[in-house]
Amino acid sequence: MLGGHNFSASNIYNVDESGFSTVPTKIGRVISVKGARRVGKIESAERGTMITLALTVNASGNSLPPFFLYPMKKMQNCFLDNVSDGSIGFANKSGWMDQEHFVHFMKHFVKFARPTLASPVLLLLDNHYSHLSIEALDIAIENGVHILSFPPHCSHRLQPLDVSVFGPVKAYYKSQCAAWQKSNANRVSEIKKNMCSFNFSDILNFFKIFFLILAGVRIASPGRFNLQKARYCIDPEVN
Repeated sequence: MLGGHNFSASNIYNVDESGFSTVPTKIGRVISVKGARRVGKIESAERGTMITLALTVNASGNSLPPFFLYPMKKMQNCFLDNVSDGSIGFANKSGWMDQEHFVHFMKHFVKFARPTLASPVLLLLDNHYSHLSIEALDIAIENGVHILSFPPHCSHRLQPLDVSVFGPVKAYYKSQCAAWQKSNANRVSEIKKNMCSFNFSDILNFFKIFFLILAGVRIASPGRFNLQKARYCIDPEVN
């Protein structure tokens, strides 16, 4: 596929979904006096709400506006306060990506990636069932989007977002949630109160996402993909 269309780096995209909780459960590092046996830390008592973020990046180091999914019956405009310009959000019962909302994502992708039949793009993604929407595939075909799925159990090695982006972004997000909880004691973290609706463009810029994406692409470049590497992802015992 790469040889037949000669995609440039700016036309090779990777999309992946990941969950962000309004109340992160994992406790980060705490600085204390050496030798202290007990160290206190403010933590939220309520259960968090999981929000799905679909992030799209390309091999040249740029990213498209995020796509959000909220576990609510109805979408409210206040959910998108302080988010990046161009971001879009939808609500469903679970808050996870499904085939219906992947259609909305595909329209969002076409709007900002601007592919055409004369200038097609390559979209790399995992083989989650939500991506198997006939309507979404029709939109992709009509707009010159070529979709390539990673083999099962290989995304942790082959997908740039998994390799180098989501880890640092989530670590920074959790630190910001912890800072908010520390300065807003006795307040509940809720989506509609925008407790943790940080501007994701600021988060990505903070980590110089350009270099994070390029690092992931160098490690998981589709140009260096081969069957032996895929087999190793599935079974490390394969020589």
